[in-house]
Amino acid sequence: MVVPGTFQVGTSETVIEGVLPHAYVAPAITVNGVSTPSAGCAPIPYCVVAEMGPGVNEVSFTNSKGKGQKAATLLVGVDVVNYSLVRQTAVTGTQSYMTYRADLRNRRTTAMGPITASVTSLDASTIRVVGQGRLKFAAAPANGQVAGSGTFTILADPAVPVDFSKLRWTYQSTRSISPGR
Repeated sequence: MVVPGTFQVGTSETVIEGVLPHAYVAPAITVNGVSTPSAGCAPIPYCVVAEMGPGVNEVSFTNSKGKGQKAATLLVGVDVVNYSLVRQTAVTGTQSYMTYRADLRNRRTTAMGPITASVTSLDASTIRVVGQGRLKFAAAPANGQVAGSGTFTILADPAVPVDFSKLRWTYQSTRSISPGR
């Protein structure tokens, strides 16, 4: 899609993918040919804040479905919440491995699950996900919350409060559960 107009060089514009392809994994986004993370906008990961350069600016969203894998899904109304630090191991004076548990909040009117949530960092310069970065959740009741099984680990500066909004969660659900079950 072409967005006509004149934009001031150096300003930022939010660009949202026209169709949210819920059946596919998070997109790879490029701005003027440079890989750019989705950050500072919603719905993550289907948007990007693009800095305007001279001439024509191009934003590209590339969605994919892995071979032999179920597609990850952006589930509206589902959030990972209630992060709880389990352990912290110093690596250097300014970096520690921090392992967390978390819950899944379901704001939908129907139960969801079971769900596997996978995490990636939106800002690897301040938070790096270490290992698989997956949590499993049993069925989450409608308008309810369920504790996750397992933990995930990040590498970050323990002197700085963790900004969990810099983590992106994608979800795989094997089925939805009707309210009557």
